[in-house]
Amino acid sequence: MANLEGRTRRYVVRQAEDKDGPRLQRLIADIFSEYEGVVFVAEELPDLEAPRRSFEERGGSFFVVEHDGEVVACAAYVVEADLLRAELYRLYVDKNHRREGLAQHLLEMIERIVRAKHVQELHLWTDVLFVDAHRFYMRNGYTKLKETRALNDVSDTIEFHFMKGL
Repeated sequence: MANLEGRTRRYVVRQAEDKDGPRLQRLIADIFSEYEGVVFVAEELPDLEAPRRSFEERGGSFFVVEHDGEVVACAAYVVEADLLRAELYRLYVDKNHRREGLAQHLLEMIERIVRAKHVQELHLWTDVLFVDAHRFYMRNGYTKLKETRALNDVSDTIEFHFMKGL
C-alpha cells in the first residue's frame, strides 16, 4: 500500500482484493455510462468477480486507487507466457478524480513493474470511442497499431491496439 498525492487530494494505491469486485464493477459501469451505446454487463468482464485471483492466476496484478475509502481508479496487467510482452488491462479513473495524475501514476507504476520482469513490450486494447484515452497513451509513448478487434459484446465494441517498447 502506498500513499499518492494527487494534484488536489490524497489517495491510497494498493493491490486489489477479490472483495473489491463489486466496487470495481460500479466504477467501470459509471465510466461506461459516459459513452452512448457502451453498456456494462458484468458477465462480459468476469475477472472483476475476483480481480486479485483472476490476474495473479494469469501472471499479473490488479491495483486500485482509493480516496476516502472509495475505489476511484484501477489498472491491471498480465505478463504473457513468453515473458517478452505484457498487456495492460482496466485502466480507468472516475470522472470526478481525473486530472489528478492517477492514470499517469498507475501507467508508470505498471511499466516499472513489467520492465523489472524484463518485459520488452507493453500492449493494450481500448475502445475506439475512448478518444481521451488514445491521446493519453500516445502522449506516453504508445503507438496505435493498425490492428483492431471486435469483442462481439452487447455494446458491439471495436478496440484499437496500442503498444510501447520498454
